Amino acid sequence: MIIRLIKNAYLTNIAYIYITYINQIIKLRIFKIKCFFLKINLHNKSHLHNKFRNHSDKACHIIGSGYSLNDSKGKINNEDFVIGFNFAALANLDFDLFFFEFAGKKCADVSNKQKEALKYLIQNKKNNIYFKNALLPRNDLNFLYDHYGNDINIIEDIILQNRSTSTFDIIYNLMYNEKSNLFMQYNSSLFFCINVAKSIGFKTIIFHGVDFKGPYFFDNLKSDDFFENNHYEKRELNQNHSINKTSYGLEGYLSFLISKMENEVSFYCATNKTPLKKYLKNFYED
Repeated sequence: MIIRLIKNAYLTNIAYIYITYINQIIKLRIFKIKCFFLKINLHNKSHLHNKFRNHSDKACHIIGSGYSLNDSKGKINNEDFVIGFNFAALANLDFDLFFFEFAGKKCADVSNKQKEALKYLIQNKKNNIYFKNALLPRNDLNFLYDHYGNDINIIEDIILQNRSTSTFDIIYNLMYNEKSNLFMQYNSSLFFCINVAKSIGFKTIIFHGVDFKGPYFFDNLKSDDFFENNHYEKRELNQNHSINKTSYGLEGYLSFLISKMENEVSFYCATNKTPLKKYLKNFYED
C-alpha cells in the first residue's frame, strides 16, 4: 500500500511537471506571436552563446543579493565575467550581463525600485541588460517599454514547476536539453543564471551573495523605506528570505545541481561568511 502511494505520488508529480511545462510552451508561443506583430525581438540561448562565447575561458561570477556579498564583491578580478540579477544592481559592480524580472502595474512598487536600481547600468550603454520571466502575470510589455524603451532586451524563457526531490533529474534534463534553444528557470533566478552561464560555456562559476537567509547586502546602502514592499523587506541575520524552504527548493536543488555537474563545471563560493561554505570550496583560498 505504501509503495503504491509513493509510486502514485511520483507519477503525479511527473504529470504535474510536464503539464505545466506544456502550458508554459503554449503561452510562450502566443507571446512570440504577439512580439512578432509588435516587432519585438526575443533572445534565446544561441544569441547569448554567440555574443559572449569568447569570454567562456574566464571565471564567471554570479551575483546574488545576500549579505555575504559585502564581504566578497571586492575580490572579483576585473578580467572575470560577472552576471547579476534583480537588486544585485545596487552592488556597483561592472556587470557583463544582467537580468531582471519586475516590470508591471501589478508589482508597480518593486518595478519602480528595480528601475531606480538599474539606472547606472542603463547609462553605461553596454546593451547587456535582459528582461526575463516575461510570461509571469505580474509583468506586461506596455509597462516595460513605457519605462525602459529600447534599452532592454527580452529573454525567451519559461519557468519549470516541481514538487519533489525525486524528479530533480527530470527538471535538470529539461533545463539542459541541448536541443532546446530557450532558457528555463526552476525555483530561483540563481538557476536561470547557472543555465545562462553553462550555455555560454563557462567552466568555473563562483557564487556571491547566495545565502539562503539573513539580510540583503543593500540593507545598509539605502534608507529603511527603500524597499517598503512585500518582495524585499529588511531582514535580520537569522531571518529567512522569501524563498522556497522545502527539500525541493533553492538549497535542495542547488546541492543536487552541484553534484550533477561536478565533471562539467567547477563551482565555488566566494567567502567563508556564506552558508554555501558547507557545499563548496572558497575560490579565494588554496
